[in-house]
Amino acid sequence: MTTKANIFLSQVATTVATDKPFIFWDTCSILDIVRVIERNTYDNFNLVKRIVNSIETGNLVSVTSELVVAEYEKNLIETDNKLNNQIRDLKSRISKISELISNETKKTRLVKAAELVDVYANVHDLVDRLWKNTIVI
Repeated sequence: MTTKANIFLSQVATTVATDKPFIFWDTCSILDIVRVIERNTYDNFNLVKRIVNSIETGNLVSVTSELVVAEYEKNLIETDNKLNNQIRDLKSRISKISELISNETKKTRLVKAAELVDVYANVHDLVDRLWKNTIVI
C-alpha cells in the first residue's frame, strides 16, 4: 500500500497544511469502505467518494496513524473475502431471478449486466486513492 507520506508526530506542524481542515481515519472507517455491501452503506460510499475528491484536490488533509495501517492490513484479507463472497452471492441471486423472466433477450441482458458488476475494483480503487493521499503519523 502506498501512502502520501510517513512522518513523525514532531513533523506534523511543518508537514501538514494547517490552513486546511483534516480528517483522521481510524481502521474501521477505512474497512467500512470495503464493507459497503455487508453494511448496506451505499450512501456512505458516495460520501467517501466526495471526501476523497476533496482530499485529492487539496481542500482536505487526510491523516492516520501507523497503528491504523497495521490493523487495516491485518484485517483486509478477511474483509476482502467477505466482499468477494457477497458479490458472488449477489450475482447468483440475479442469475436465479433471471430464470423467472420469460423473455430470453431480457434474461440474457440481466445475466450479462450482473457479470459486469465490478464492485471489488471500484471499492479498492477508492481505498487506494485514499491511501495515496493520506499522511501516516
